[in-house]
Amino acid sequence: MTDPVFALEPDVPRNVRLARWLLFRLLSGLREGSLTVREGAQTFHFGDPAAALRAEARVCTPEVYWRLLTGGSLAAAEAWMDVDWESHQLTALLQILARNGKVLGRLERGFRLLGKPVARLRHWTRRNTRAQARENIAAHYDLGNEFYA
Repeated sequence: MTDPVFALEPDVPRNVRLARWLLFRLLSGLREGSLTVREGAQTFHFGDPAAALRAEARVCTPEVYWRLLTGGSLAAAEAWMDVDWESHQLTALLQILARNGKVLGRLERGFRLLGKPVARLRHWTRRNTRAQARENIAAHYDLGNEFYA
């Protein structure tokens, strides 16, 4: 396996390099199942290579590592929807993570805390004042349906 810190392109920010290294250290704790992570021409394997349960994920943007590290599983789901990463075996990937709850738990409890102050600041800036209320409502409700007409 290539060292995940130095294998990135030189123009990738240092925080992304560190996040990738930390995330790969967490994934190295997988005991059940086999996970393959592809990023460009590089391939990284985690877990038991002989396991019947296998999944592959392809990283589309390196910044996803920082996003996952600071946001946990919710950020992983949002990053998947934004196509920052993809997998054709999404069900198997989720099963692997569920079977290795300790690894996922470390991500949720530990580094996700880095993202909490940023989320609180963002929430504070979007308080529900009269000026901000219309934008907040539009962001949370489908105003185009018949109920709101």
